[in-house]
Amino acid sequence: MVRRAAKQGSDAAEEFLNDTTQRLQRHLVVTVATTFAVGFTAGALIGWMMNGKNMKFRNILSGKVSTPKSADAFMKAVSDASHKRTLRK
Repeated sequence: MVRRAAKQGSDAAEEFLNDTTQRLQRHLVVTVATTFAVGFTAGALIGWMMNGKNMKFRNILSGKVSTPKSADAFMKAVSDASHKRTLRK
C-alpha cells in the first residue's frame, strides 16, 4: 500500500516536471520576459528596503541612488575584475 502510494507520487511528480518543461519550451519568450520582470522587481524592492524608505522608489529604479557604504568593497572588487578582464582582451 505504501509502496503504491510512493510510486504514484513519484509518477505524478515526474509528469508535472515533464509538463512544466514542455510548457516552458513552448512559451520561451514569455518565460524569459517573466523571469526578467520578477528579477528586476525583486531587485528594485530589495534596493528600496536596503536604502531606506526615505528615498523615492523612482530614484532607485532610475539608478540615481548611490551604493551603500557597506557595498564599497564589493563594488571595488567587481570594478577591478572588470578592469583586468578588459586588459586581457
